[in-house]
Amino acid sequence: MKAESKELSFLRSSLTAESPAFDNSNFLSWFRECDAANAFEVRQIPFAEMDQWSFEPETKNLVHDSGRFFRIEGLRVETNFERVGRWDQPIINQPEIGILGILSKRFAGVRHFLMQAKAGPGNINTLQLSPTVQATQSNYRRVHGGSTPSYLEYFTEAADERRLVDQLQTEQGSRFLKKRNRNMVVDVADDHEVELLEGFCWLTLGEIKQFQWRENFVNMDARSVISCIPYFDPEDGVADLPEIRALEGFEKSLFDSLSGASDTLHSMKLLEAWLTDMKARYQLRVESIPLAEVENWSIGESEIVHESRAHFSVIAVAVEAGQRPVAGLTQPMLR
Repeated sequence: MKAESKELSFLRSSLTAESPAFDNSNFLSWFRECDAANAFEVRQIPFAEMDQWSFEPETKNLVHDSGRFFRIEGLRVETNFERVGRWDQPIINQPEIGILGILSKRFAGVRHFLMQAKAGPGNINTLQLSPTVQATQSNYRRVHGGSTPSYLEYFTEAADERRLVDQLQTEQGSRFLKKRNRNMVVDVADDHEVELLEGFCWLTLGEIKQFQWRENFVNMDARSVISCIPYFDPEDGVADLPEIRALEGFEKSLFDSLSGASDTLHSMKLLEAWLTDMKARYQLRVESIPLAEVENWSIGESEIVHESRAHFSVIAVAVEAGQRPVAGLTQPMLR
């Protein structure tokens, strides 16, 4: 019997709206309990009250004493795209490749994903459904002196055949300077016991996708990893699955688009030519500059802000949280 491909394994999981191995009917109650159990307080503070963060005397770049983590510096941009022209802005420079990783294992023949109820200091609703591991190099190398992220070894020590997804993807280019993350889905053998730690839960892909309908619930990093998952291999014959044959309306159209079963409006050759033409037609030149030289932005005691107040600002926050690797910390943040 032919072994199930990873694409078919992912597809079956995405079509499984209720886990056959875990009773997740009380998931939202569990999630609220996680929220209540993790005291989490974020307050804005003046820059001068930050611990181990300071402005460099000449450049005014905002940096950490260790020289690690990220830094807030300046960027000068020139482009002919959509007649925007030229502008300056602060930007986060963090030349590290972080890990956004989700652990995956089959239970009752269906692939499940280990998700975390994780609090973030900038989240609208504090706690969000997040990847198993969501960490920068500075985090998992414990530059902050805190604890190592749970389950990290599954990703840093994963054998090639266990990496179902392993891609470098960029962060938001308007906020981060050439920042990349390693998006990973790592398979665990069926007979390997994974300790289920507090704040973690096994869900099928179908269950996760139901929660994606909720605003501010599944965080951006989890969505980024899930978007890299392949669902279709023409050799799998997935169109013959009973779940697929039962699809209709939008769901049927979505599967046809995913599988390439219907004619496309534009060929891949035409799309590649269009993208090449766009790259040749438009230029984007970026230059790192000191924060002190950024035009139309001012550095105050409590914020770095554009004179129009029409864009983001940079502030300082103090965070008290029992769940994070460092219980109490201060840091800059984009608002």
